Amino acid sequence: MPKKLETAKAKLVRARKKRDGVDTIVREHEAAQARFDDAKEARDAVYADLTT
Repeated sequence: MPKKLETAKAKLVRARKKRDGVDTIVREHEAAQARFDDAKEARDAVYADLTT
C-alpha cells in the first residue's frame, strides 16, 4: 500500500477516535447536568415544604 494512502487512513482513524472521545464527554456532561437539575428540583421541593 502506498505510504500516502496509509497516512490518510491513519488520519481518518485518529479523527474518528477523537470524535468518539468528544461524543463521550458530551454524553457524560449531559447526564451530569440532568442529575444536577434533578437534585436542584428536589432541593427546591424540600425548601418549599419547610417554608410553608
